[in-house]
Parts: sequence; structure tokens; C-alpha cells
Amino acid sequence: MIGFPTETEAEMRMTVDTACASMLHSTFFFYVTPFPGTELYHQAMRWKPDRMKAVNFDESLTFFTGDAIVNLSEMPDDLFYGFAQKAYRKFYLNPGRIGRIIRDTRSKRTLPIHALIFGDYCTRDFRLRRWLNI
Repeated sequence: MIGFPTETEAEMRMTVDTACASMLHSTFFFYVTPFPGTELYHQAMRWKPDRMKAVNFDESLTFFTGDAIVNLSEMPDDLFYGFAQKAYRKFYLNPGRIGRIIRDTRSKRTLPIHALIFGDYCTRDFRLRRWLNI
């Protein structure tokens, strides 16, 4: 998870670097979401009330699809909303990881599915930025 309140770009990079240094075949980089009623939500309302005003948790579609993303970190918005996309590219474009995924895939016919999933991960933040008009 990335984007905790007061988290810096260096701290987010450490999270990504830890995942990239692992032998994992897959990963997910989620933005922290301060859901109403949680302690994180109350902290975000105290620390970054201006940013919390922009998030509408009342729309059920937005709430359940994870589109209720707010930048609570210290990173500027223009860098923050593209950060996960860059993290996915760094993780999945590692030649050693690609080789392990190909080697360990039981059915080579599923490799195109892996490519589609990778494409989705790597363009998700681009689509988010368009949705947010950033």
C-alpha cells in the first residue's frame, strides 16, 4: 500500500523496491483509501481536510470500485497518481521475473492473459488521471 498520510516519495520507493527485490511473480500496489468510520479517515479529516472534501464516498459505484482515491501523502498529485503505474512497470519488466513467470507457468497458453493483466496494471493510473482530469 502506498500513499499513507505524511508518507514521502522516498518511503513509497522503498515499498516498491522491496516488492521488486522479491522473488514474487505478481504484486499489487494499492493506494491507501481512508474509508469512512476508520481511524485513517478521522486522521485524514484532521490532517488533509481540503483533499478529503474532493472524495465522494456516497456514490456506491465509486466506493466499491476503489475509485475513491485521495492523495494523503507528501508527494505532489501529478507524481502521486502515476506512481503505481511506474511501480508496476518496474516490477513486471524485470527480465529475471519475466523469465521466472514464463518458466513457472503451467500452461503456456495462459501467457497472453498475463500480458493483458500487465497491460491493465500499467495503464490503470493513466485512466485514473484522465478520470480526475490531472
